[in-house]
Amino acid sequence: MQRATMVLTSKDEKEIKSGLATTRMAARKLQELGYPDQESLGALVAALGDTLTACQRYLRLVGDFDDASYAETLGDVLVEIQGELEEIGWHTKSIEDALPEVIDWLYSQNT
Repeated sequence: MQRATMVLTSKDEKEIKSGLATTRMAARKLQELGYPDQESLGALVAALGDTLTACQRYLRLVGDFDDASYAETLGDVLVEIQGELEEIGWHTKSIEDALPEVIDWLYSQNT
């Protein structure tokens, strides 16, 4: 049985690190503004970063279609894609749940 493997290139890793750095920067800005709920902010930042990482893995897996020459290998790739999509959905739900509170707080600071 041939198994598709996912390998992140240095460009992929650089993009993930850049995205995670941007996510951390957003968290620092909210902290500087005095966002009161540091625990929920940490959870939001973690969910944003995890979503980014899962999206990068998903993109890499879609690229593995070209390398899948056997039905079983393609099946393995699709199973992995399914897992990444489930993870993206789970993290997206966490983000969607957290954002209204953060957005409301931000707009309340401008009054």
